Amino acid sequence: MFAVYNKYLASFDQKIYDDKFNSIRKFIQNNIKGAVSIVDVVKGGSDIRKSAIPGVSDMDILMVIGTKKPSALPLVALKSIDSGINTAIMNTKLSSYVGTHAIYFPFNNTSIDLLVAYGKSPGPYYIPNRDINNWIKTDPKSIKGKFFASQTQSRERLLPTIRLVKKWNSYQNIKLESYETEMKLLNIFENDDLWKSFWKQIMISWLLVGVISVSVMLWWSAPILYSWLFISTVILWSLTPFMTDMYGKAKHGYLR
Repeated sequence: MFAVYNKYLASFDQKIYDDKFNSIRKFIQNNIKGAVSIVDVVKGGSDIRKSAIPGVSDMDILMVIGTKKPSALPLVALKSIDSGINTAIMNTKLSSYVGTHAIYFPFNNTSIDLLVAYGKSPGPYYIPNRDINNWIKTDPKSIKGKFFASQTQSRERLLPTIRLVKKWNSYQNIKLESYETEMKLLNIFENDDLWKSFWKQIMISWLLVGVISVSVMLWWSAPILYSWLFISTVILWSLTPFMTDMYGKAKHGYLR
């Protein structure tokens, strides 16, 4: 049942992201023609790993401007593209800006991280580094392959677990980095001891939620609505200590 439910959610979310990506690709191809020469527009980030969550995850998109290393620095290319985007959306209340290594702008209620890149399909590609003064290698297909290389029982639960943690993280002040979260969880699922400990904590938390919620409904005869609000609160409360502990271990390298 768990696998069927996750498969449905993944399929539904993927359809949403595919539609958004096609719209964004058309927008880029139609509005940035004069700024740079566009060879291709490809997906990146959690979208290709099927771990993105609509309303929570940003969309990482690679705009390929050539197969060979450009003569200009990444910053020059990014500013040129940013100018083209701002011109295209100047009649709206939206705007774009050049960040640490990408262009950020909203599109159809989704935050877009647009990275300029060069390389040959299907990769690897080269994208700007954090200082936007050089190019670094990235291989979306390789990272995706690492996720789906072996379909063990634990890996079948990897994606739904990532989605759970990402959704939880969207309500927290810790704000784990999406890619770092995925890599740490992948490491947990490749380690049997960590895997068993993780799900033991999850099951204990859900058992606690069930016992408390049933007790409340029987004792106070609380209305269903208030009961579910209480259950939701307890779920977040019960998961917080474990997730915070996992974050601390990851931050200090104990999960490497």
